[in-house]
Amino acid sequence: VGHLGEAYEKWVHQPIVIKDGPRFFANDFCELLTRTKWWVIPLVWLPVVCWLVCISTQRGLTPTEAALAVVGGIFIWTLLEGNTFHYLLHGCHHKHPLDGLRLVFPPAATAILCAP
Repeated sequence: VGHLGEAYEKWVHQPIVIKDGPRFFANDFCELLTRTKWWVIPLVWLPVVCWLVCISTQRGLTPTEAALAVVGGIFIWTLLEGNTFHYLLHGCHHKHPLDGLRLVFPPAATAILCAP
């Protein structure tokens, strides 16, 4: 999808209405890591965010600074989205709206991206 340039925005909002979405990897294990139910995201990441905010305040951040850091992280994540990156992280969910396992970004893949 990277080659679409400015046409990407129109293309990604023209859904393909089939139950299963596209396959991203030939390897079954890697493919498994790209699929998740929507409710897994808050189940996994809300405790992590709360824990990190607690650690941050224990290390001297004020609650306001911690809140700004969370909002800043959300903002930076949003800015990172280019066409290909956007499609892999979010656009696939627009292109294949009936694929219930690609509505949110999987925790395993996010953890891999967060490690660096």
